[in-house]
Amino acid sequence: MTGYLTRKGIRFVAIVVAGVVAALLLWLATNVFNVPLPGVDTSPLDVQLFVAPQAFDWVSEAAERFNAEGRRFNRRPIVIHVVERDGLSLRAQVSSASLNPAPTAWIAEGAFTLDLVNLAARQSGISNAFTAEGSVAQSVMMWGGFADRIAALDSNFGGLTWKALHEAAMARSGWSSLGGQPEWGFFKLVLADPSKSSEALAALLAAAAEYHGKTSLTAADVNDARFQQWAQELVDAVPNFANLGSEPGKALAVRGASAGDAGQLLEADWLSAAEGMGNWQTPAFRYAPTAVIFDFPFAVWSGPPGAGGDPSAAPSPSLRSGSGLRLSADAAEDSSRQDAARLFRDYLLQDAQQRRAEAFGLRPASGNVSNAEGSLFARWASLGFESGRPPTASAQASADAVLAALRWAERAAGR
Repeated sequence: MTGYLTRKGIRFVAIVVAGVVAALLLWLATNVFNVPLPGVDTSPLDVQLFVAPQAFDWVSEAAERFNAEGRRFNRRPIVIHVVERDGLSLRAQVSSASLNPAPTAWIAEGAFTLDLVNLAARQSGISNAFTAEGSVAQSVMMWGGFADRIAALDSNFGGLTWKALHEAAMARSGWSSLGGQPEWGFFKLVLADPSKSSEALAALLAAAAEYHGKTSLTAADVNDARFQQWAQELVDAVPNFANLGSEPGKALAVRGASAGDAGQLLEADWLSAAEGMGNWQTPAFRYAPTAVIFDFPFAVWSGPPGAGGDPSAAPSPSLRSGSGLRLSADAAEDSSRQDAARLFRDYLLQDAQQRRAEAFGLRPASGNVSNAEGSLFARWASLGFESGRPPTASAQASADAVLAALRWAERAAGR
């Protein structure tokens, strides 16, 4: 009897050990050696991620690392495809139903462009296109330019404001009447085309906030005829949008004060341009009391189910009538892509990637800079860039106000 029980116990232990070994071999096969199993999908999970231009370089580098590390979701390797896309062009695509395929997610510039795109989606009859799921970085619009020009503006107007820049733009004798050098000519505003640049549109929204003395804008504020006349005179202080291009900071770094004197750009752009500007003459930067803050929300596609398809696949013949959005055969696949995209969002929020953002002139999502290795904030702290949260109140605008500003900018910039 004792021998029988002993043999029975040995068989039980053997079965348990065999099960553990089988499970271990299965785990090694699927997770280490990538051996496909019958009935188990181990094909790559392709995630198309749109990213605002200001965060594109940082996110692209992080995506390369993420992909190289072989991250998986449900045993499927995740491949992040990063596509640069600004809010204004995305809004145009949503409005014209030409977004094909839609992305899995989008890192927008900020709430103002996210709201603009969602408004376009609602106007196209497909409900909101994206749902924000938290910020991944920050950058604040701030004043900057060449120190001698800014010193002259300080002397005349007591500091940098949109009102001061407007007065400078209206000076009949240009810099000669502003305490500057005659050879400087007329005041040149640093501003990209606001009908094509979300950064320039943000600058105009901040100008409207200052003009009306408020931090929350409505469409009526932007459509105010007096403001529009005043703002047109500001926009006219840009001699040629083509000379500044889509990245005015870089234009100043390459061409010096011949490209522009002063303006309001993103902190990240000024940081990237500081060295080049210094090759011409000393630059100066300061934070504005009120400005638009880019908080780079990570927004997941929430439009028609199945629209966030495989970016490498050929268009499906099955289309939602009149939408221009490709519908996949399996909405569960899109859900898997969205969950995989969230894993990448979490990766961006890890300490290593947040610290790395500083090398691209971006603040961590918390708004506080750690001055990590390679940080542009640490490098240019002597020029006035602060590690703590900037003393800038956020200028807010309703989706209707942003749309009104864009429509006005299309007229104003096309003079």
